[in-house]
Amino acid sequence: MRYAPLFAAFTIAAGLVGFSAVTGQPPADKAKKADPDLAAIQGEWTITKLDVPGDRRAPPADYLKQTGVTIKGDLVTLRPPAEGARAVPPIVLRFVLDSTKAPRQADVTPLDEKGEVRRRLLYSTTKGGKTTDEGPYPPWRAVYKLESDTLVVSAPLSGEDARPTAFKAIPPLNPNAFRNKDQGYGVVELSRKK
Repeated sequence: MRYAPLFAAFTIAAGLVGFSAVTGQPPADKAKKADPDLAAIQGEWTITKLDVPGDRRAPPADYLKQTGVTIKGDLVTLRPPAEGARAVPPIVLRFVLDSTKAPRQADVTPLDEKGEVRRRLLYSTTKGGKTTDEGPYPPWRAVYKLESDTLVVSAPLSGEDARPTAFKAIPPLNPNAFRNKDQGYGVVELSRKK
């Protein structure tokens, strides 16, 4: 599970997700029809490249290849391989696409095991070991490009950061900051399984 947080934070935050559970798009009052790219990205994908900035370590290539990625409706499900004898639970993200923007945009939100937006819980050693609920995670604001059977996503490594404007890894401004803005940007490339 050591790679799962980076994976979730990035894959398809870099990968795609903040949408209605049924359509993959904003609620009906905000959108009249589904984004045309929604149908084009459905299916099984393989992670072919993950570029993370600075001293953050990307998972090994075989770990990426063994990770199953399924896009169904407005959900991305990542199925990381087992680590030793321990199974790693799937990571589920919800996304909203906007292909009318340049570059195309996706808002990606992590979900918990109940299908609700994951909450940010902060464990404090300075406050007697109390856990503070900081509310739901904000959506990661990503950009994506879809070319034939290749999907490339660039996203901030923190949900607090602005949407990227390019498809390149950018190191954090403050690499020692914890849960802070300016954590840098990463890029993930996926290929459609044949």
